[in-house]
Amino acid sequence: MSITDDLIQKGIIYVIGKGKSSGGKRPELLAVVPDRFFFVGVDVGRTSVRVVVMNNCRDVVYK
Repeated sequence: MSITDDLIQKGIIYVIGKGKSSGGKRPELLAVVPDRFFFVGVDVGRTSVRVVVMNNCRDVVYK
């Protein structure tokens, strides 16, 4: 739990609720904050340059 607590504190993941349990403690459901980090891909060709920007949930932000 110390790893997930650290990621929650840093704003990388967040709690979305509790899951179902077949016995014992109900699991805590977590999700990734979608716009916390971005990835940039660049393709440099002979006559063109293509750029794509994606968030950490693999959603294309710019193409």
